[in-house]
Amino acid sequence: AFVIETREARLDNLRLLGFVEQLVEFDNAWKIEPTLEARVPISPERKAIADQGKIVSHVYLFSGASIVDTKKDIEQMGGVEIINHELLDRRFMISIVATPDNVRKLAQISDVQWIEAAPEITFRNSSTRWIVQSNTNGFFPVYDNGLHGENQLVAVMDGRVDINHCSFTDPEGDPIGPNHRKIEAYNTSTSNPDYHGTHVAGTVLGDNGFDDNTRGIAYESRLIFDSTPSFSFSSLNTHLTTHYAQGAAIHTNSWGD
Repeated sequence: AFVIETREARLDNLRLLGFVEQLVEFDNAWKIEPTLEARVPISPERKAIADQGKIVSHVYLFSGASIVDTKKDIEQMGGVEIINHELLDRRFMISIVATPDNVRKLAQISDVQWIEAAPEITFRNSSTRWIVQSNTNGFFPVYDNGLHGENQLVAVMDGRVDINHCSFTDPEGDPIGPNHRKIEAYNTSTSNPDYHGTHVAGTVLGDNGFDDNTRGIAYESRLIFDSTPSFSFSSLNTHLTTHYAQGAAIHTNSWGD
């Protein structure tokens, strides 16, 4: 099925096209995810919103629709909290909090194409550790054999790791180097840390001292870090050989084209 704009189209001519079986008016009810109201919230934040009888949703506009005009329409409705909006390819997406009744009213706005529940982000480092070792909940055969990354250096090339994150700090205040709790070498500026790089390094070897989502897989290992290289053989090879010389024969590089 195709959703088409017919304000300037001649419907009779469309019906004559051989591949057209039927033309029907686009029903506003089709704009809403069928299971939207049935979603069970997971996080405390979403549960608190659900207790108010509201849902966090993503509202997608048709390609070319005006975000300014649509936001004005939503504000005039009342009862809808706009969290933010962003451009995804050629159409806008608006994050909102609203009651189911107001979600149905949103679907009546002509520029709205689709409304669905906003996904919930869940932290899973705790479960990732048993998944990579056994894929059996709570079974850690690698750890059970005394292997947690002791005396190992792992190199990461990514966005800049936040050295002040609890998973990487040194409580004694030692500088980055052989005596630092978590970071052996940091081959670029530590300014402007990046969420992705911090997440990647944290999943590999982060450790806050607690068995929770701040602990990575090889949590006793330490970090050698550099930002992503320019994508040429010589640049990549320079990074790899530098890290190897610093003691890291293991790399994790969570990026690509």
